[in-house]
Amino acid sequence: MNLKVTLQGELLKKMPKAAIFAQESIKKAVKDASTQLMEDVITSAPYGIGDLRKSIRRTFSENGLSASIFPTVQYAYDLHGEDKARGERSAPFTIPAEEAKEGGSLYRWAKKKGLNPWAVRGVIKKKGRMYQPWIREVAEKDEKIVGDIIGEALDRITNHLKD
Repeated sequence: MNLKVTLQGELLKKMPKAAIFAQESIKKAVKDASTQLMEDVITSAPYGIGDLRKSIRRTFSENGLSASIFPTVQYAYDLHGEDKARGERSAPFTIPAEEAKEGGSLYRWAKKKGLNPWAVRGVIKKKGRMYQPWIREVAEKDEKIVGDIIGEALDRITNHLKD
């Protein structure tokens, strides 16, 4: 026995419009959710002397159904360890001496904190540094907000299909 389900009549006529409405609703939800996340990532970014906050970008997939938010400065991932727990330490490593000299990023950061850059360099060489996985923390904090935005879009789609 074969069963066949076929859309006919008014429902079939609504399908192209429903598909366009659904896709546009999801695109808007992705844009709204990623805007919320991007704003929170920027305001939560550690700041000091670098350009981390200014480097945060957002890109959309070609179809607009997904977005990526990321820092463009390379050190962000190494320094903040998004796959690590807050307070977890990196392996000890040596920061280049140029960074501890006047004009270097370690020098500027240490001076802003009132610390000796050579002492900070020595501690990192001995103990490593503590991670601050701020992007992951923002994503976890905003999970409900993003879910609500997507849920509202799905509700609009459902209501649109009822009409």
